[in-house]
Amino acid sequence: MVTEQQTLLEVARATTAIGGWMLDRSTQAVHLSTETRRLLELPPEHRMDLRTGLGLYPPEYRPIVTRAIHTTLHHARPFQLDVDIHTATGKRLHVRKLGKPLMDDYGNVLGLRGALQDLTEIKTAERQARRLSQRLETTLESITDAFFLVDPAWRFTFLNREAERQLNCQREDVLGRVAWEVFPEALGTAFEEHYRYALAQQEPVVFEAYFAPVETWFEARAYPSDEGLAVYFRDISQRKQAEAEMAQLNEELHQARERAEQASRAKSEFLAAMSHELRTPLNAITGFAQLLHQTPPDETQDRDQHLEQILSAGWHLRDLIGDVIDFAQIETGQLAVHAEPMAIDALARNSVAMITEQARRRGLTVHCQSDPIAPPWARADPVRSRQVLLNLLSNAVKYNNPHGTITVTWSTAGGSVQVDVADTGSGIPHGRRDRLFEPFERLGREAGSIEGSGIGLSLSQRLARMMSGDLQLLHSSPDRGTTMRLTLPRYSDDHSATSTPPVSLSEAAPAAPMRICYIEDNELNMMVVRGLIRRKTTVTLDEAWTGAEGLARIRQGPPDLVLLDMHLPDMHGRQVLREIRADPVLTHLPVVALSADAANETLETADGTLDGYLLKPFRLADLDALIARFAPA
Repeated sequence: MVTEQQTLLEVARATTAIGGWMLDRSTQAVHLSTETRRLLELPPEHRMDLRTGLGLYPPEYRPIVTRAIHTTLHHARPFQLDVDIHTATGKRLHVRKLGKPLMDDYGNVLGLRGALQDLTEIKTAERQARRLSQRLETTLESITDAFFLVDPAWRFTFLNREAERQLNCQREDVLGRVAWEVFPEALGTAFEEHYRYALAQQEPVVFEAYFAPVETWFEARAYPSDEGLAVYFRDISQRKQAEAEMAQLNEELHQARERAEQASRAKSEFLAAMSHELRTPLNAITGFAQLLHQTPPDETQDRDQHLEQILSAGWHLRDLIGDVIDFAQIETGQLAVHAEPMAIDALARNSVAMITEQARRRGLTVHCQSDPIAPPWARADPVRSRQVLLNLLSNAVKYNNPHGTITVTWSTAGGSVQVDVADTGSGIPHGRRDRLFEPFERLGREAGSIEGSGIGLSLSQRLARMMSGDLQLLHSSPDRGTTMRLTLPRYSDDHSATSTPPVSLSEAAPAAPMRICYIEDNELNMMVVRGLIRRKTTVTLDEAWTGAEGLARIRQGPPDLVLLDMHLPDMHGRQVLREIRADPVLTHLPVVALSADAANETLETADGTLDGYLLKPFRLADLDALIARFAPA
């Protein structure tokens, strides 16, 4: 901007014309040099006096020139005037008129002499330069970018309004000052580095940097010249934030994709493992059943061993399927828990009793430790709590060292009850602990001989949290074992916790006569219940193969208990249940579901009218306990 203005002025000065003139005071004649005549477009023969000479000046300038001449003539003072003048052809010029007195030896003013310089081109160039400067300044003020100029000494020479706003400063406080004094925070930053490089190397630079004093990200473009540095910059904070958010989103998407791929791999591995886990007990069941079929009747010891293996494989298969179903129900939000007061002492000791034989076979010792004076009570779902604790105990057995120990301790801590299960196994590798509760993870044990689906701990932790508790790894050391902690909400009322021993078949047999109606369309399921009832001399069984047949038998004579399959060929078990409850005579009749349907709404609620349920396959002892529960007094 400055360079172009100077160029215009220099060109104008180079083309400036200067002529001389002289005024004779006595005759009032004005004598002009050849250059002056050319400038004023006067012919050589033209004669000029003071009056005609003053007539060349426009009316607004004429008094100014008259006063200046009069003052010089009477007071001998020189003058210099920048005025307009007309040429003989009427052209208007802007001139500089210089005059000084012409004196005799006695100090008398005889006249004036001086020069006339044409400044028209200079004036025009100055006006053009001003217009250019104003236009450029207007342009720089109107652009959306912030802009400033510094000279080679780093002093601010221009700053537009947007730069004032972006840098939080006023131009009157900045212009003429050194940039590094105004903004010392820029020293040692990318701004100083790039600006100094641009000016020193005379190369434009473009960069992005954060300016802490105004907490803003800027994109800056600096253009050097001999006059200094022109810098355009803009606020890119929103773009930077968007880029950061996009980068974070991409990272989250990348992590999510990795998790999804890992989950997909884990599920694929799980399906492969489940295929193995399911086929293993199935092979045991079918294999020992074939051996049992081929074993002579008199070899009772072999037959008993075969039966024991079939039962063991069957229960293992049931537990595998149950874990998978429970996990799926939690994932879809279909599993509910029912909290009630529960004695932790009874829960722990009954659970330990269920794994004692398994532990004995591996040479393991199981210890139980608790406060004998005030054993704690919890408020939780007894069935799900036992499921979680059995999973911990089962892992302690499976992953323990031969002839190791398992220690179960329980105590209160504030508003919680804590149950710790400690083993003396090989421990959990430190690098795998963060995946301990991820579903389908077996922590590198996939190739080992230990059975498992990899969802037990994940399922157990989710169940614990559904009961407002938690399951966590307390500590684990290589070759020294692992301790897991189950935390449940404490039940504060005072109770005496006593373990309730399992009901045996003989103890559960009702003494009074009892009639049971079993509505079931599957012959094998009917045979199982028929075989159990046949051993009870005081219990009779009415068999119905459809819902309609079952309702007809019940209405002919209400039984003491109805065992109901929920999936019948002619109607759903819920419909049978609704019709029983709608009959005033049958509305209080005990109805227990025996179903392979694991849907919580079917087994646990069934419109809130079931008196109990057993999930197939069930233990005969559990069915026997149910029969005893509803037996007539």
